[in-house]
Amino acid sequence: MSAAEQGAPWSGDAGAQRLFGLVRSACAGAGDLPTRLEAGLRVALETLAADPELAHLLTAEPYLGDDEAALEAQREWIRRFGELLRDAAAKDPGASAGPPFLAPFLIGGVRFQIARLAINREVSELPRLLPGMLDAVLAYYLEPGEPRPLVRAGRR
Repeated sequence: MSAAEQGAPWSGDAGAQRLFGLVRSACAGAGDLPTRLEAGLRVALETLAADPELAHLLTAEPYLGDDEAALEAQREWIRRFGELLRDAAAKDPGASAGPPFLAPFLIGGVRFQIARLAINREVSELPRLLPGMLDAVLAYYLEPGEPRPLVRAGRR
């Protein structure tokens, strides 16, 4: 019987809430979209790299089983993280807002990349994804030719 059939909450909700709080705090500082996005992605990747079970639970597990409640809960978290991204873009006069579906779509892509490493038990490699993820997401919000920050997998 699935969590939905039992009326139970998704087992990943507490971890997703904790990660959301860390990302929101990292993004809360002043700065442009690239600065905020880098801070949020960095804390998410580092947090999940340090906790392989959490990484698997939040990104891969809902897609590996047949638990509709887990899948729906993860969709809701993707939407919430998408709102964070959309708000950060809206606060940067140099960034375009994009269509409403863009932010959750991009967050889903980030989730996919994390899940790929979680499934392969390679979450320690998550921080190395930061430069590519940052560049890929910013490509949708900044004009072509707009300078983008140079980020290494480690601290700048």
